[in-house]
Amino acid sequence: MFWKFDLHTSSHLEALLDKDDTTLTELMDEEDVLQECKAQNRRLLLFLSQDECMKELVYMITTEPPTGVDETKRFKYSNIACELLTCDVGLINDKLGNEEYLLESLYAFLEQSSPLNPLLASFFSKTIGNLITRKTEQVIHGGTWLNKEKLAQRLIELIHPERDEERQSNASQTLCDIIRLSRDQANQLQELSQPDPLLTVVESQECVQQLLQNMFSGERTESCIVNGIQVLLTLLEIRRPVLPMPGSYMVNSNILLAIQPNLADFHHLLLEPPKKGSMLTTMGVLKEPLGNTRLHVARLVASLLYTSSASHAVIAQELCRLDTMNLLLVSGLKTIILYHISVTSTE
Repeated sequence: MFWKFDLHTSSHLEALLDKDDTTLTELMDEEDVLQECKAQNRRLLLFLSQDECMKELVYMITTEPPTGVDETKRFKYSNIACELLTCDVGLINDKLGNEEYLLESLYAFLEQSSPLNPLLASFFSKTIGNLITRKTEQVIHGGTWLNKEKLAQRLIELIHPERDEERQSNASQTLCDIIRLSRDQANQLQELSQPDPLLTVVESQECVQQLLQNMFSGERTESCIVNGIQVLLTLLEIRRPVLPMPGSYMVNSNILLAIQPNLADFHHLLLEPPKKGSMLTTMGVLKEPLGNTRLHVARLVASLLYTSSASHAVIAQELCRLDTMNLLLVSGLKTIILYHISVTSTE
């Protein structure tokens, strides 16, 4: 009863693969190209994993299409290219993760002139996130290519008050993804004798100090401070339990040593955050809104108080000296602090 199955579409795809002059975009125009890719259609995968096709796929997700096309169709191939690169097929993952020229083309996206296209930025983040998750051994543990390219430092350079907000946000999110994915991979592969070289760099005192210097150099903008704190919060996330104290977790001491000299700067942000306009509320006009900066500083203080390490006592003493806790209480952030600590302790 072959009439129950619609073989027309797949047979048309096979017919395209039979041709010598079939182009990548012709295949991408087929409705079932993603389905066939995920179904491990060997001929399709061999076609897609060719050098020229992989170059074109990476180009599509990192380069803005020409204007003058209907916006609903303009990013059609970029979207399909992203789906093909992240469909979790071994042959494509291997090709993208093992070829430096493809990785270089991918990371060149971060060096484009501002502003970055937010849709392409989402394609980049999805692709690199999948790559680090699926090919961590090759991309991170299998060599120091990303460190040679100074990926962590270049991303940190993008979190700077002179950069546009979209670029700062994308760099911050990418760093957070790298940290979490690298730690997850380390937890799954506990037999690895060597530490993750990329994570080691991100957690280094030098890198954290550079991030803090960017946050507090020149004009202090909410975007730079908030995106920088998001990276710090990810670095301070719980890692492994410290026995015999359930609920207490170790944090890399390099991170705390880098943050400690800047506690006064964070304290000052509670007193004088980046200026925000008045806010109209149901209770009237709020001349000085609480603001995202203060909220993030409160979360950072809560995370610092929750850490357990040799540097913890020194940080707590410095916060006491600055009278930060009383300032937080006065600022109405007590509930936020207590809530954040309680949530963190139950994770």
